[in-house]
Amino acid sequence: MRGDAEGLRRTAVAVRLQGERLRLLAVHVRAVGDVRWRSPAADLYRAQVDARAHSLQRQAEATDEVARRLDALAESLRGSEGP
Repeated sequence: MRGDAEGLRRTAVAVRLQGERLRLLAVHVRAVGDVRWRSPAADLYRAQVDARAHSLQRQAEATDEVARRLDALAESLRGSEGP
């Protein structure tokens, strides 16, 4: 059974794009946490916003790893196809 190296590469590109979207979302989430008011509720809000932004960043990093692995698999398939 032969694999579809080009299909894997296209999927890697789509996954990488999703990672970039997650990074952008993390930036936007951090921005909404930039509030001036001071209170226990504001502190909790900032902490929750920060936690969500960190989570999005970790998800982006995970998608990068998936994309790298898809690229590696595509390269492996391409190498096994021969000339």
